[in-house]
Amino acid sequence: MLCEHPIGILYINTENLSESGPEFEGVMYGYPHPYEKNWLCMCRGVFITLNHLLQEVTHSPVHFSSILCNNKLSHIGYKRFNNKLLLLMLPDNCASLKEMCLIRDELIRMLQFMFQSIDRCFETEEFRHQLDHFFARCFVKILVGDWHKMDQKDAILNSNFLNESPTFKFESVLPVASHLPLPDEARLQIDDALTELEASDYREWNEDPLDCRRLFTIIGSALYHSGHLLSSHFVHGDLIDVHMFCRQQGLFHLSQTEPVRSLVLWREVYPISCNPGLQSEGAFIPEGRRYLLVVGSGKDLLAVIMEAGGCTESAEDNMAPDAFYVEEVQATLAHLQDIGISNLASRWITENFGSQVIVPEFPIKRKTDFLSNISFVKSNLSSSPKDIGIQIQKKPEITSILKRRSSDHGPLFSSSLLSLVDDNVEIQSEDSSSQGGYSDKGDVSDEPVLGRRAIREKKSMECCDDESDIEDYRDGSQSNSSYDLSELRQSLLVDMTEKKPNRLTFGNENVLYHYVQLDENEGILLCPSDTQIYSTTLDVILNSFRKCAQNIHDIFKNTLRLKEMLAQDVTKWVFNRSLVAVKEYGTLFECSLTEDANKKYDKLTFWVIGRLYYIPHPREVYVCYQDTIPQNIVEISFKLGTITG
Repeated sequence: MLCEHPIGILYINTENLSESGPEFEGVMYGYPHPYEKNWLCMCRGVFITLNHLLQEVTHSPVHFSSILCNNKLSHIGYKRFNNKLLLLMLPDNCASLKEMCLIRDELIRMLQFMFQSIDRCFETEEFRHQLDHFFARCFVKILVGDWHKMDQKDAILNSNFLNESPTFKFESVLPVASHLPLPDEARLQIDDALTELEASDYREWNEDPLDCRRLFTIIGSALYHSGHLLSSHFVHGDLIDVHMFCRQQGLFHLSQTEPVRSLVLWREVYPISCNPGLQSEGAFIPEGRRYLLVVGSGKDLLAVIMEAGGCTESAEDNMAPDAFYVEEVQATLAHLQDIGISNLASRWITENFGSQVIVPEFPIKRKTDFLSNISFVKSNLSSSPKDIGIQIQKKPEITSILKRRSSDHGPLFSSSLLSLVDDNVEIQSEDSSSQGGYSDKGDVSDEPVLGRRAIREKKSMECCDDESDIEDYRDGSQSNSSYDLSELRQSLLVDMTEKKPNRLTFGNENVLYHYVQLDENEGILLCPSDTQIYSTTLDVILNSFRKCAQNIHDIFKNTLRLKEMLAQDVTKWVFNRSLVAVKEYGTLFECSLTEDANKKYDKLTFWVIGRLYYIPHPREVYVCYQDTIPQNIVEISFKLGTITG
């Protein structure tokens, strides 16, 4: 059924090919099967010629090409590995040109994470069945749009019931992890539990620790809830590897849609920080083998990379997971759930306590309707600035970083002129009154900690009299945490009724539809969780936002390249820097769709604006808001920074 669609993957050895050779000479792997019906495989000669010809003419690698296949626009992505060529073909209605390139890079990175190298992945015969199974699920997911439609794949593929109108993707194809910023106290508890797990201080379990070497060394861990990253102790590259693996294998979708009772995944992996084939020359790679252990319970996933060899026991072929380490990871996840981290994260997502966004409601208010509600229209012009400041303080509003300035200049400045604030002006912020995280008291449970962690804590309390002062302190940290567990839950899961979401926009009403903060250096993406309310207008807005954000992202890439060029003193180049060095870009959209086709409403206009920051490292902010009151992108990005910080 997949052969009927312009989709497929092909890995070809382009060396020593001849016209008189076998029919599928040089084809090392291809999907879908059979090759006789695989459109990409039958026309591979065209792409091999293009790859060789353009490489010789332009002295640069070929990245992609676009063709019409059965009157359908399709894109082919190229990736060269010495004398071998990898081709990926996707239809335009399922993935745009930019999305196809991102999907290609993500698939390549995930295969290198699973099989060490692309050559080993496609040349090893024992991996064929595993690759066929993976690409079958991957291509069906791309065609039908999402994992939740996978059960309808037969009917959809047979009847060609595919969405011809393109749906753009931005957040879900970037090489970053979606981060959920919990309160500081919750993050502290998570980091403390992960650090204790990674330390693997199991001296109380071993009578003679000097004569016994541990089986594994934990080199990193990360905690997820409903596909959102809560905390990571991985290096940047390993975090992206683990995140792409879980995303492509559907583990995040599973944790979002159907809570599991227990999940354990174990396989050998090759993270980028420890992969000799991907490291630069001179980089030290410790001997040993690495294994990924993913433990799931409910909507939570705890991913751990463990290393065998080096300072631990020597690695074995087909090494199985040790029950002791699996139980320790499960006990850590159970401990985090027991103190209320899972309930807090769930409430944080459901109640939209991060940064609040809205769903467009009809009828749409005109700009004059919003301006009529601003206090300065009704205020007396003879009133002093001090009186105006008092009026503003009496109105319910959130704390703004420009509150002092708006108090001095009146509401006219705060509502209309904030967008004119220069980036170089120093802005002082006030401390927010709601920095902690809270949850409902009904979620609090006084059940004791179970599993190996409880046994360890009990044993540490019994042995504390025979230890030195230092040992008393170390063992007491565990016993105290067990003793004060109920109090810890009470402090962490306080009543959230008075907790208010953060407002990123200013004005009488919230006008923010969507936002994305992208930090590729840290591998972190901050965006609102999916809304539970279906809205046709919101889908149109988000689709326009993601399409525009892709283009702005490419513009910012060119700006960063220019910055690197200027650092290399290329002043002799002749070009207009104002057309290349862009740090803020915006587009105004107009939406005429309605929720009810029988009614006619006013048109909705909204802005999509992106901004690039250089300090302390490159970071991008994208916002989508209704065109009613001008917004200050500097203030919005500052508020997002305080949330993640």
